[in-house]
Amino acid sequence: MTSPANNSDAFPWEQPAEQPAQQWPGTTPQPAQQWSAAAQPAGNPYPQSAVQPYAQQLPQPGAVAPGVPGSAYAYGVQPKKRLNAVLWWIFLGGFGAHNFYLGQTAAGFGKLALLVVALLFEITILGAFISIFLYLALFIWNVVDLVKIIQAPDLV
Repeated sequence: MTSPANNSDAFPWEQPAEQPAQQWPGTTPQPAQQWSAAAQPAGNPYPQSAVQPYAQQLPQPGAVAPGVPGSAYAYGVQPKKRLNAVLWWIFLGGFGAHNFYLGQTAAGFGKLALLVVALLFEITILGAFISIFLYLALFIWNVVDLVKIIQAPDLV
């Protein structure tokens, strides 16, 4: 095997490190700049107040209080009422109306889809057996939602 220094077909990473820098035609080579200790700034160039990060206490995630950035009050939105969510759950819970009221549109559409699939399965005799399990799943999902509504800290 030949050494890369003698081989003109060597890969670029195998060539020796000592190669002269290429110059544009008509320019003179510049000496490399050397940084001296005198040229570097002494001490901390930033004021001490900028070095101390997070001087104030940040609010906890999900905090709902007047004046807290990111909460519902900061944007002028009033919190949802627990009684309204429970009433939506009682009268139209199978359709996911309480989820739409609380802003959980994905869960609302999921319940609507589950209800439509269960209704479509009722058409056939074998599907009626399957639809019982779909209705049971929808019932359990709604009971879990009721418990979540009752225990939700951000509902007034």
